[in-house]
Amino acid sequence: MICAREFVLVDEEGSPRANWAIDDGGQAAITFFDRNGNGKLIAGVGKDGLAIISLKAAQDFPSTLITVDQNGDFKFACLDKTGQNRFQITVAADGSSVQLGLGGSPPAVLLSAINGKGEIYKA
Repeated sequence: MICAREFVLVDEEGSPRANWAIDDGGQAAITFFDRNGNGKLIAGVGKDGLAIISLKAAQDFPSTLITVDQNGDFKFACLDKTGQNRFQITVAADGSSVQLGLGGSPPAVLLSAINGKGEIYKA
């Protein structure tokens, strides 16, 4: 058995290209870097047990987030270059509803299955 708090994969020039680590806060994550050392893909599990996948653009902020929250609801969000949420889909864990948000709150469209019938609500 090998025990470590961090593994780093380097390219032929010795530059980090991937990192598998547990930070001081207890979050375990795998991060993949571009050739300039910018983290582009992060997959991790927080100390609270929640999993998240984050895809990043050129700047150092998530462009896309995928997660499942404490209630089991699936969430997919896209952010603009300022980090503001511009698009989000949330699917209830029990499958009873799908929310489509277009850059704001409350969601712009809510799709629900009520008594076996699909319903569409617009904000």
